[in-house]
Amino acid sequence: MDRQAENENAVPTQVSPTEIDERVSGGTLVIDVREPDDYAKLNVPGSVNISLSGLAEQAAASIADKDAPVICYCNGGTRGPRAVAELEKLGYTNVSSIAGGLRAYVSFKHGPQ
Repeated sequence: MDRQAENENAVPTQVSPTEIDERVSGGTLVIDVREPDDYAKLNVPGSVNISLSGLAEQAAASIADKDAPVICYCNGGTRGPRAVAELEKLGYTNVSSIAGGLRAYVSFKHGPQ
């Protein structure tokens, strides 16, 4: 298998929901890749909203440093890893997603809903 095919099949790095607040405090950019109406209802404090459908077009303007730490998330942990893969294709090197997405983060912060 060639290197590109290997990278395309790799599982994106995931971060535990327990680490998110500390990472945000440390300057990590956290991107909610859900649609704006979902973001408006509930989100990780300190996150920004760039929907998955607009990520490729908005990445350069929103994330100037391709080596900066970035964490992507969605509601349940499906679109977050897709966003990681998209950013990696664009040359970003330090990208991960929240394991279990927003639901896992909210469960950690407030108990099972």
